[in-house]
Amino acid sequence: MKRGCKSIILFIAIILSINLVVAVDWYEQESGTEAPLYAVAFANERVAWAVGGYGAGFPSTSVILKSIDGGVIWTPQDSPVSEHLQDVCFVDEDVGWAVGIGVIIYTDDGGDTWVEQSTPYDAIFDDVSCIDRNTAYVFGSVGRPFDTDSNVLKLVEGDWIELSSGVNTEWFSSFFIDENIGYVVGNGGNIVKTTNGVDFEPLDRFERNEIPVALNDIHCLSEDECWMADGNEIVYKTSNGWESWDEIDTGETVSSFGGIHARDSDNVWVVGQSTLRHTNDGGDSWENDDTEITNSLGLLPVAFMRDVEFMGDVGLAVGDDGTILRYGQPTECPIIENPCDDVYAVTYDQVTGCIEAYYCVILPDINRTLQLPVPEPTCQDNYRECVEENYPNHADCDETYEFCNDIDEVLADVQKEYAEKMMSYASEFKYFANLLNGEKINVYLSQEKGEDNIFGVEIGEGSVKVVEPYEKPTIAVYLSENTLNAIIKSDDPKSTALNAIKNGDIKIKGLKGKMFKVLLFKIGLKISLPFLK
Repeated sequence: MKRGCKSIILFIAIILSINLVVAVDWYEQESGTEAPLYAVAFANERVAWAVGGYGAGFPSTSVILKSIDGGVIWTPQDSPVSEHLQDVCFVDEDVGWAVGIGVIIYTDDGGDTWVEQSTPYDAIFDDVSCIDRNTAYVFGSVGRPFDTDSNVLKLVEGDWIELSSGVNTEWFSSFFIDENIGYVVGNGGNIVKTTNGVDFEPLDRFERNEIPVALNDIHCLSEDECWMADGNEIVYKTSNGWESWDEIDTGETVSSFGGIHARDSDNVWVVGQSTLRHTNDGGDSWENDDTEITNSLGLLPVAFMRDVEFMGDVGLAVGDDGTILRYGQPTECPIIENPCDDVYAVTYDQVTGCIEAYYCVILPDINRTLQLPVPEPTCQDNYRECVEENYPNHADCDETYEFCNDIDEVLADVQKEYAEKMMSYASEFKYFANLLNGEKINVYLSQEKGEDNIFGVEIGEGSVKVVEPYEKPTIAVYLSENTLNAIIKSDDPKSTALNAIKNGDIKIKGLKGKMFKVLLFKIGLKISLPFLK
């Protein structure tokens, strides 16, 4: 994208009072396996895990995958068992558990080694919840013989002990608010709650048309607000601590939902049979998400998506055929060579999760403090500092640091920071998007040196993007880089932009006889701008 494009987008959004929407899709990642993946979990925004494998009808296979770059690159881990794994959880980068058919495995070194832990009985373990390094719960089917409600295992002082859930059923999913408060859901619409981490109290069963439903997954935002996915196309929500709950139809006909995750009370994702859907209004409306593998029917051409999880701005969904989808723009991490022979530290990009740099560490002598070397600023660092201090008048910086590599990328990062800062200022008056939808808009950005930069602007439904300049624009906007900079850096960019229009620092021209009215509700000012030739 040309320099200044992202600032232009923000400028247009501000003066037109458009609610800027950034489209984010799901991108398929290479998993290295075709086996089904049943669960995904984050240790933090960089480190994530996925587990699965082949079960009945296939040669038994156990699959463990790890990512250290926010779900972009996945590396297989050695499993100590052959049974396929149903769920995984981590309390930090090092300590985690995975469970499957009659097995519980554990690592305390970030997956370098996994060990199988002994259990009181063999069972189908469907779910594991980590509380801390010393406390975890495992849920699943009842132990053999299948006539008992002692179907909960809790890790206490390094040993798994039996607890009673009070219900003879198979448990599919659990969610703990803290070390004491947790919910467990399962077959037959059963749900139990614990408030002390030991005793479980059955709650009212979930039924649909007086028929119990299978609750496959649960995700809670608090003790009072939880979301659940059932074995059909319905999700359930409670906002009052289970005094009542809402049955929400997602509008999708599927054989089953497998996973659900609520980022907040409005934004919820659910996955299942050939589908990945979300709501951004608390369940009032739902729509299929776009992915790289979506077919013409709007469905995912995979048999089943099993689980979906978010951590910060990163989302991951896994399913059959080794499918891993990542929420957000695709990221290819650059290959950074490790120059260190022995001990080293690394820094990560907080957005992409990619490794930024390696720092070699010299181990200290006894009684000396370990200190990491402070890296010298690079040529690109100095260029960035110059641009940030003088933006948008960066011509002198370009000349001073023209010998640096990749300064265009550095400048694009600075412009992106400006754009992201201004996104929150875009107003909510969406009707201007309809007013200008279809117009051919060119923006002429005057430079201190050289000719104007010319950008075409395309107005969509709640979005603005830069395109190639139009040969015959219907609307033309003229302003200088200094004016643009004043708008971007202003505490009230909308008012600054409109005052610039009023003072003639921004000129708008269009077809003869056409009128464009901008209503400033917040400051009580009404401006009528005639479009000239």
